[in-house]
Amino acid sequence: MNPGPADSEKRNKNARPDIVERVLVFIEENGLVRPGERILAALSGGGDSVAMTVILKKLEDRLDVEIWAAHADHGLRASSKEDARFSAGLAEKLGIPFKAGKLSIAQRGAESLEESARKERYAFLSRIAREVGAGRIATGHTLNDRVETFLLNLLRGSGTRGLSSLRPLRQDGVIRPLLGETRLDVREFLAKNGIEYREDPTNLDKRFQRNKLRIDVLPELARHFGPKVERNIARAAFILEGEEGILEKISHEKLESLSFVSDQEIWLDLSLLSNLERPMTSRVIISAFEKLTGSVLGLEEKHISVLNMMVRRKQPRRLYLSGNVHAELCAGFLVLRDAAGEVGGLAAQKLDEWKPGINKMDGDFTFSLGFDDTKIDGDKASRRTLLNVFPAKDKLGSLQMRSWRHGDRMHFNLGGTSRTKKISDLFTDYKIPRWRRRAIPILASIKEPGLVFWVPGVRQGNGPWVRPGEGAVRVSLEGFPGWFGIIGKLRFST
Repeated sequence: MNPGPADSEKRNKNARPDIVERVLVFIEENGLVRPGERILAALSGGGDSVAMTVILKKLEDRLDVEIWAAHADHGLRASSKEDARFSAGLAEKLGIPFKAGKLSIAQRGAESLEESARKERYAFLSRIAREVGAGRIATGHTLNDRVETFLLNLLRGSGTRGLSSLRPLRQDGVIRPLLGETRLDVREFLAKNGIEYREDPTNLDKRFQRNKLRIDVLPELARHFGPKVERNIARAAFILEGEEGILEKISHEKLESLSFVSDQEIWLDLSLLSNLERPMTSRVIISAFEKLTGSVLGLEEKHISVLNMMVRRKQPRRLYLSGNVHAELCAGFLVLRDAAGEVGGLAAQKLDEWKPGINKMDGDFTFSLGFDDTKIDGDKASRRTLLNVFPAKDKLGSLQMRSWRHGDRMHFNLGGTSRTKKISDLFTDYKIPRWRRRAIPILASIKEPGLVFWVPGVRQGNGPWVRPGEGAVRVSLEGFPGWFGIIGKLRFST
C-alpha cells in the first residue's frame, strides 16, 4: 500500500534539514561570525576543508560575510604541491580570493613534528588573516575530530578544560563551523554534489595516535556500545564546554581580584591565592599563565602540581615553566614572569623635554607633569608622598628619569643627621627582586652622575625640591596599578 499525502507530509516534516541549513543554524547559535566580516577558510584540499569552504560560499550572502581561502603547504609529502594546485583551482572555481604559502617545518625539542606543523600552520593563517583583514579563520574540524580530541585528552588525564577543547569559537577568532557534523555527513554532501577532494595518505598511518584511535578504537567502541557512541561522546564534550565556560569566568574574576599585572609579569597575592580551594588555585594559575603568554600551551599538570606546592608550602622558590616563563616566590607573592623581558632598563628622559600631561616611559610606567604658575604653599612644599614630588621650575633641566645604575646613591636626613645610602641597598631593604630593579624609574641628577633624588614607591631623598613661595612642577607617577601595594607588602614581609 502506497503512503498517502498525509504520510508524505508527516515524513517531510520530520526530515532532517540538509547540511548547509544545519551549518547555518550552528553558526548562528554559536555566534561564529558577524555581519560584514571577512572569513578566511583554511583550505587544505582534504574533504572536510573542501566541504566547509563550499558550504561557507553558499552561505556567504545569507551571513553577510566575505569568504577568502588560504592554503598552507607543509612540504612534508610528495603530493603537497598537487594539494596546493588543487586548492587554488577550487578557490578559482568558487570565485574566492586565494592565498597560499609554503611553510618551513622544524621539529622543536620534545615537540612532535605534527605539533610543530600545526603551530606553523596557525601562525601562517593568522598572518594571512591580518594581511587581508579577516576577522575569523575557519577550519574544517568535524564532530569526529572533537570526539577524537576528547578521548586523546581523557587518556592523557586532562581535566574539563582539555575534555571540552576543540570549541566552535576560540578566543583568537578561529571558528569551526562543521563541528556539529560527522565525517560521514560531510562525505555524503561531497558525493551528492559531485565535489572532488584530495586524500591525505598519512590519515591511514597508525603510528599517529589520532589515526589509531579513529581506525581501531572507535569502531570497537561502536561495536560494543552502539552506533551512537560518537555522538554521545560529542554531547558530553558540548556539555563540558558550557560548564568550563562558567568556571573560566570565575577563575578570571578571581585572578583580577588577587593579582597585579604588567606586560611581562603577573604578581599573585599568596595570602589570597592560598585561601582558595586547590582546584580553583590551579585554575587561577592557568588563567595567569594564559594572560601572560596568550595560550596555555606548554603548561603541564606537573607544573601546576609544583606551583600549588609553592603556594601552600612555599617550596621550591623558583620554577622554570615553558618558553621564557619563570615562576618565583617573592615575599608575599607568586610571580609569573617573562624572563625574556628582564634584560635592559628604561631609556633616560630629561624632564625639561616632557610636555604637560601624560608622558610615557618604557615598561609599565607613565608620569604626569603639571605646572603650577602660582606660588606653592608651605604644606604642599613639605609634602612627601610616594606618588608626587615637587621640583622647583628652574631645576627641571638638570633632572632625568631613568633606570637604576650601579653606584647610584641618595642623600637624606634621618633624625637630624645627613645620611647617604646606595640605591641597591634600598632595593634590598624593600626586598625588590634583582630582575625587577632596572625596570623601576628613578629621578636622578644630570649634573652629578649617580645622585638620585626619588625612587617612586621606595624613598624620596634630599633634592631640588620647591620651597614656600617658589613656582613648582608636580611630577606624579601614574603607571603600573598596584605597584605600591606590592612594594609595601615586600617591605614588611618576613
